[in-house]
Amino acid sequence: MSEVARKLDWNRMLGFEQITETRDAVRDGVAAPKVGVKTGTKVGSKVGTKIGTKIGAKVGLKA
Repeated sequence: MSEVARKLDWNRMLGFEQITETRDAVRDGVAAPKVGVKTGTKVGSKVGTKIGTKIGAKVGLKA
């Protein structure tokens, strides 16, 4: 097991390389935050059911 663990690149598997690459890109001005409005519609239907119940009480006052 230890031989396999030594061969694995844990930083790459866990995504730590991407964090440093992103920081470098932002610092260098290569990557900029997205600004704007997304246009378009999502086409399709939602399939599935909600499982569970809502627990709580509704409290209100009428004047």
